[in-house]
Amino acid sequence: MLTPTDWVLIGSTLFLGIIAIIAPYGAELLKRSFLAPKLLISFRQSPPICRLASRRSISTPTSVVPSYEFHFQVKNRGKSQARQVEAVLEDIWIYDTSGKPSRIKDFVSVKLRYDNEGTRFVDINPERQILWNLGYILSSPQHPWIRNELLINAPEGEEDGLRFFLDLLERPFEQPNCFLPGIYGIKVVIYSENAKPSEVNFKIVWSGNWKETEKEMFQEIVIIKVKSFA
Repeated sequence: MLTPTDWVLIGSTLFLGIIAIIAPYGAELLKRSFLAPKLLISFRQSPPICRLASRRSISTPTSVVPSYEFHFQVKNRGKSQARQVEAVLEDIWIYDTSGKPSRIKDFVSVKLRYDNEGTRFVDINPERQILWNLGYILSSPQHPWIRNELLINAPEGEEDGLRFFLDLLERPFEQPNCFLPGIYGIKVVIYSENAKPSEVNFKIVWSGNWKETEKEMFQEIVIIKVKSFA
């Protein structure tokens, strides 16, 4: 017959066994709830996020062309490192002459370039803030770099003028990778191995004109964050 002491011993053993089983899950839940990374996206159309710079031609390294470079900021406000972070262009909208946006159908999401080395994923430490490439404008439409690229315009059509190039890491399909003068919307989502996705919408108003100073140029192209495209 079991004594009270035996029952206490059995209960203690069962309790410790249950704790041993659920402890790892509790620790993981605690980590995800309180220590998880949190990725925030910010943007302002001013240096250094958007600035006048230059680019070298891939085919002609000695050839340098002035360019305007556009980025957005990604900051980790969490308590642990965000691992395997990537920025993905999910959708594109084109505004018609009446100001109504239409989403490009069957657009396949593609990664935005982080750097010129072709880095596919980035780790971001707590409170660290980095710049991610969004797009750029080259000063010369006849530059060798442009002539050697496969240009897929949005909207469809051919034009010899300047373009706003989406700074893509990959181009798996023949879908738009640059904008002719007009109004556009793009949706970007930041993904990570251990953080919730964070998304942002940018509205781009582009005249197709080049100016020599940032102050003048940022009147020819205006990029703003919006909640939706309506």
